[in-house]
This record gives sequence, structure tokens and C-alpha cells, in this order.
Amino acid sequence: MTFYRTRFTASVYAVLTFWVAEAETADLPVPVRTAVASHRAAREAIETCSCHVEFDLKITEPKREASQPCSCDYWFTPQATRAKMRDSGEATDAVWRDSVRDSVTHRSPTNQSSIGASKDKRPSRYIGRCDAWVRGLLVLNVPGTIQNVPLEQLVELAAKVTGGQSVKAGGRQLTLLTLSFPAKPPDATAWEIDVFLDPAVNYLVRQINYRARDVPNFDRVEQVTSFKECSPGVYFPERVEGSSGPIDTPGTVSTTVISNIAVNKPIPAGVMTFRFPEGIILSDGIRGTSYRITSDGRAIGPEIPLGKAPPPVREGASTTQPVSTSETTEEPKSATRWIAPAGVGLVLIGLLISVVRRRRRGRSGE
Repeated sequence: MTFYRTRFTASVYAVLTFWVAEAETADLPVPVRTAVASHRAAREAIETCSCHVEFDLKITEPKREASQPCSCDYWFTPQATRAKMRDSGEATDAVWRDSVRDSVTHRSPTNQSSIGASKDKRPSRYIGRCDAWVRGLLVLNVPGTIQNVPLEQLVELAAKVTGGQSVKAGGRQLTLLTLSFPAKPPDATAWEIDVFLDPAVNYLVRQINYRARDVPNFDRVEQVTSFKECSPGVYFPERVEGSSGPIDTPGTVSTTVISNIAVNKPIPAGVMTFRFPEGIILSDGIRGTSYRITSDGRAIGPEIPLGKAPPPVREGASTTQPVSTSETTEEPKSATRWIAPAGVGLVLIGLLISVVRRRRRGRSGE
């Protein structure tokens, strides 16, 4: 299949996608329906992509300052996603296809490096916090969770959707949608989201604001400051800036830079073909077992329940040594186990900072 489109074929595809999206949101007000359909057509015009992502999150609260950078080489096709990520002393190579993610992670927490392999069921194709679709606001975070979904799905999840009108923001004429989410466990926070779509880039997301209703001074903002026109009428985000916490003094700030962007160009042969280290032990979360495999993932050893799985192999050690079957006290953890608590934790940190500062201001005024 040839992914490059002429201006004419791109226009035809966009029109068809627009009408399909409009039909699927028929119960919404016409301005909202039109904006969501236009956004979806622009996003789905990106059929393949390769790029490099640099993301840096900085905690700016006094005495807690820290930087949490990560980077990723990224490839996207309609059927699969591949990401080679470097984050917090770990290098992870992962491929998502048919709701299954295979990954190999090299860890260097101390002087002794290790390597682990895993297979998991993952309905979401978006891989980690450095995923280009996540960082570029091509998919959006469901408030109070680490889940990211396309705009049309976020609209379906919202209890109320209003807007569709044109507003002036940041010197641009944008289309505003406001989505309301009631408080639900475990987050127990009611949210309102303002999504600003930019007609100048075919209604891709220019900015998104998350407001926690119970904490009036809290705001989480992400804004695409630069887009690249990869072909006539097809755009991709290049730079995104964000902040979270009290409006006047946010507790975290972030910057995303996406480079080496190639859209609707053929993906090099073999990029989506995943290879494991020969003879490595795979932690298979789907089958609930671990076993030794070949480079193409075929089992070549007995299956062991995950609760009795051996630890990851040290870097440089032979992957064909006998496997210990002594029982461990816990199951092997996914290479991306920290993403869920970290993502939710950062939101909670921002909320906590806002509450504390409001109380301090209240006391100082007494």
C-alpha cells in the first residue's frame, strides 16, 4: 500500500472521514459534532509516522526541584507501533500489535546491569510517557487516569459537552470544546476540560486545559507551540509546552520536542519486526508463566508460573544457563510498572501543592 497522498486524494479521504465521524457523533450539538469530525479527519490523515521525541518534566516546587527527562525513537503504522525509549536508567524496546505488547528492557540501577523481556495484553497502542501521539496531543488523557484516547472517545466519556464556538486565545482564532467529568473513584475529583482546536492546522489540538473543580487554583495546561506541515494539508506537532499545579506558580513544567518527523512515508522494512535476545526468559503476562524463548519468541523451555520466575539476566551473562526454579516472594514487574503511579502521582502532587499554598495564604491573611 502506498501511503503518500496527493492533495486531491488527501482531500477526498478527509471528506470521507469527516462524514463518518459526524455520523458517529450525531447526538451532539452541530458545532461540536463538526469540530470533532474535522479533528478526527486531520488526525487520521496521518497513516504512518516516524520521529524522535525528547520530553523533559521539571518539578519546580522549592526544595523538591528535579528533572525527569526521557527520549524515544518512534514508528507508527495503522497496524503497529514501535518505540525505543530511554528513561530513568532504563532502555526499553517495545512493539505493540493486535493489542499485545512485546518488550525488552535493559536496566542499570546499580553497577550491575540486567535485561528482561515481557509480553502483555495491552488494548491501548500508546507506549509510555514518551509516546509521540501522547506528547503531541493527538490523543488526550482521561482525567484522573493514565489512559489516553482520541478526542472523539474522550467526548463519549464526558458527562456533558458544550461549545463549538470560535474564541480568541494566544493570538489565534480557535474552536473551544468544554468537557465535564463528574467525580468518580478512585480519583474522586470532578474535572472540566477545555479543548482548543485550531482551524489553521485542520482542527488538531492546539491547547488543552484540565481544571479540578474542588481546587479552584489548580490548572494543568498543555499547548502545541509549533506544527510541521508534512505534506499539503497534513500537520504534525513539533513542540509542546505544559504546566501543572497552582495557576500562578505551577509545581511542574514540561517541554516536548519532536524532530526527524516523516509522515505518510514508507516505514523501512523490518522496523516492526521485533526480535528478542536469543534464549532470554520471557515473562508472559497473558499466559501467566515465564519460559525461555528464541529470538522470534518461540518457547524452547518449560513454562514456570510467574510467581516462581527467576530474576532478569545480568548483562553479559549467558542466556542459555540453567534456570533456577526457586520460588520468589513476588511476581516479576513490568518494565513500565512505574508509569501508572508516576502519572497519577504527579497530578496528586500538583493538587496538594495548590491546597497547601491556599491554606498558607489564608493563614497569612488572618
